[in-house]
Amino acid sequence: MLNPSSFETRTALEGYSIRQANALDAFIAEEVFPSVIVSKEQVKLYQYGTENLKSYDTRKDDQAEADEGDYTVFATSKTPQPHKASQRWNPADAKDFDGPVSNVEQDAADICVERLLLAREVLMATKALTTSNYPSALTATLGAGSTWLDAAGDPEGNSATARAAVFTACGKEPNAAAMSWTTFNALRAAPYIIDRTKFTSPMMSVDVFKGLLAGWLGVGEINICKARKKTAVEANSTQTISDVWGDEILFYVKDPGQTLKKMAYGITVMRNRLWTRSAPISHTGGGDGEIMKLTMGWNYVQEPAAVVSSADTDFIAGYLLTNTI
Repeated sequence: MLNPSSFETRTALEGYSIRQANALDAFIAEEVFPSVIVSKEQVKLYQYGTENLKSYDTRKDDQAEADEGDYTVFATSKTPQPHKASQRWNPADAKDFDGPVSNVEQDAADICVERLLLAREVLMATKALTTSNYPSALTATLGAGSTWLDAAGDPEGNSATARAAVFTACGKEPNAAAMSWTTFNALRAAPYIIDRTKFTSPMMSVDVFKGLLAGWLGVGEINICKARKKTAVEANSTQTISDVWGDEILFYVKDPGQTLKKMAYGITVMRNRLWTRSAPISHTGGGDGEIMKLTMGWNYVQEPAAVVSSADTDFIAGYLLTNTI
């Protein structure tokens, strides 16, 4: 009699598998807090005072000396912090697992990178979306009936207020905005947007809408945070997945170049680029080799670039609008 168990009843699909994870373009930390690579663990960011805004009477006779100007400079300290992620893998699994999931070392690397990117995104959102990190003139909350999903919502008016406030605070108007994918998606059905487009653009692609929204908000680009995070314990029957970025919209001055005497909203001080270490775990494994542990990491800190003063490190090149939808 034939034994059915001796037959292979399932064949793995080669070159095909399913995996849920944040895509690389879901993260916007680098857009909001551009990286600057440094070679020290402790650095200082210098900022000039506002003396250049002082108006002098420059009318002087030939026999009179010109008035001398003055300026001040202060520094804020930045200290990159270490961030690490690790994952172990067993060489035996590479031989025993089906082809689509047999590259266990690559899987370990992917997991580490994703953990590091997600952690950086969560820290970025926490820093940017905390209202106490802004002077009172640079943050506002929309009340009930005035959100951008309400008929009385005024996206262009709110945006004009935000741009004017940033311009007053730092002398440069915001050229970028950031929001969650949930907010961006919801705004496609906002009464204001529908009224704006009902006679000209009854249907439009996501890219076209993104461009129109940037124009209405008065910025050159919109960065959309699509990253999501899970807070439930593994194996919990109820899994809670939520947005990293909430319903807030950030208007900010984006200048990713590493130059002198610039104006910018935020900065990521990066002590080093991503590093990788791989080592065997002693006294483990079997005939195919010891179990390996892959560790990856980097040292960085996300901070405001332009601030109020040396004693007040609130953002001055950004405006946070909350409860938008």
